[in-house]
Amino acid sequence: MKSGLKSIFGLQLLAAAVVLAGCSGLPASSTSTGGSGTGSGTGFTIGGTVTGLKGTGLVLQDNGGDNLTLASVGSFAFPTTLATGANYAVTVLTQPAHQTCVVGAGTGMVTGNVTSVTLTCTGTPYSVGGTVSGLPSGTNVVLQDNGGNDLTVNANGLFTFTQQVNYGSTYAVTVRTSPTGQTCTVANGTGTGTVTGTVTSVAVTCAPTLFTIGGNVQGLNSAGMVTLQDNGSDDLIVTGTNAFRVPFTFATGLADGTAYAVTVSTQPNGQTCRAFAGSGSGMVNGANVTNVLILCQ
Repeated sequence: MKSGLKSIFGLQLLAAAVVLAGCSGLPASSTSTGGSGTGSGTGFTIGGTVTGLKGTGLVLQDNGGDNLTLASVGSFAFPTTLATGANYAVTVLTQPAHQTCVVGAGTGMVTGNVTSVTLTCTGTPYSVGGTVSGLPSGTNVVLQDNGGNDLTVNANGLFTFTQQVNYGSTYAVTVRTSPTGQTCTVANGTGTGTVTGTVTSVAVTCAPTLFTIGGNVQGLNSAGMVTLQDNGSDDLIVTGTNAFRVPFTFATGLADGTAYAVTVSTQPNGQTCRAFAGSGSGMVNGANVTNVLILCQ
């Protein structure tokens, strides 16, 4: 009888030991064979990096929800974690102002914390252009933007470069080639900063190329003053110095093929000045005139 009770009691102790052994094990936790983190609890974060972001209003989604608003470049992570084996799909819900952001490596299966999603933002492209005026019929002017994207314009009116410029970038319109006998200049060619929308304010004005008329006054007393004229106007006062010859240039230029005639309008005190050997008159021939010689005695 006693041996039977002992057997029963021994079996009870053995059963109790088995139960306690089963209860003493540590609880299971999430693990990862890939990825760079261990996650929090039973979930892993989904995120990555964003570059080029300048505007505001960028909103991302993961699996069509879990909206995440971003306002600057750098790393990001969605607030909701996902369990091992779950799928993720990062998309752009709302683009930022004046920019377009593209997702890279945005889909996959969770095996750990996801940090490989990329978001690349670039400015919205806008066209650059304006107007050309003064261009003679049958001629053309070649324009450039930012030192390239050559554009040949053969008539007055509107023009637009073929290559657009991204929002936030700069533009610089210049003249590469003017038509023969003409000089084309650019106004508003660089804007007041960077591109913020379509540019239509560039103004290209073409006009006949002007050449200067000038030379030297020789023998003028150091205290003397002589007034010169070109074609009866454009008064120019030349003041004597200790130099043997005093250079001068009229302010008003003349177009190619235009006649010029330099004369003395007012003589200096005690002296008489005149153009030497017909050097005071002639025809502009595609270059600045620098050989007019006024002799004072």
